[in-house]
Amino acid sequence: PNFLQRSMLEKGKLLLSIFLSIPNCIRHFQAYPPIFIIGSPRSGTTLTLKLFENQPQITTSLEPFKLWKKAFRSSVDDTYQSSINVLGLQILRYFYYQLVIPTQPYLVVKDPRDSIRVNTIKRLFPNAKFIHVIRDGRDVIASIMKTSQNEIYLTEDDQWPHVRIPGYRKLFENPSHINAALQWKYCVETSLNHLAEVESSNVLTFYYEDLVANPEVTANKILSFCCPEINQQELEKVISTISDQVVKKENLSVIKSSRLWKERMEQYSSLVDDDAGSGTTAEQSRVSRWKNELDAQILSECYPIIEDTLKKLNFLLPST
Repeated sequence: PNFLQRSMLEKGKLLLSIFLSIPNCIRHFQAYPPIFIIGSPRSGTTLTLKLFENQPQITTSLEPFKLWKKAFRSSVDDTYQSSINVLGLQILRYFYYQLVIPTQPYLVVKDPRDSIRVNTIKRLFPNAKFIHVIRDGRDVIASIMKTSQNEIYLTEDDQWPHVRIPGYRKLFENPSHINAALQWKYCVETSLNHLAEVESSNVLTFYYEDLVANPEVTANKILSFCCPEINQQELEKVISTISDQVVKKENLSVIKSSRLWKERMEQYSSLVDDDAGSGTTAEQSRVSRWKNELDAQILSECYPIIEDTLKKLNFLLPST
């Protein structure tokens, strides 16, 4: 239950734990700035998080959005602006602190919802670092359309897929491609606006297309931005998997002699084989997949929403 639903005894115990932990929490996150991977849904944030797994000093967290629900009242959207209060912020900071594994003090969090609440995260962690992943909005639309009916991407409260942008409750009657376009634009534009207020040394922005095309260079750039130590062997496994794009299931039998290697490959193969659940399996359909998956009618309806942002990000548009 969220904080307000707890019994008085539970609240008292929790508040005491939070109060006693404040000095340690502040010292920890000052010494080890938390890192937030942000971007619109289906932009490659999951793929980016994989780069940090099994790195020696890093704790990774995949979409801990329930922490926000525990700390605050139910919010009208994922900005939580209607629910933010000082006590809730203290509780939320404490919950993030509880995620950290003591021997892996750097916390790396991936959640597309964070792309529309960077300002609040900065209030929580003034020295936080942000990795902003940007992907061609047309490819994002194609991917969201494929996942919009998958229950793992639907919110618990009202079955809205992915990020609850402001005003999303009024959008349920829209076709999925329109809502995907609105979601991509809002997430990207909000992130860019908020990150403009963050110290530049604490922000790294890169394109998903660069990670796919040149994973070694891009991965090292990402990790050097925030990691004091890199386990190169583990990183090479991830890079190899990204480079190959599709891990053929039959190839796993070749590496049965190495149980650890097989387990790692199986973990990454699920991500690479189907683009984190979207059904896309080949490199050529990950980048510019929209050319094969979005028809002229859908594009004509989406361009008025996304065209200005695509231009700002230097994505090529069809000549008119």
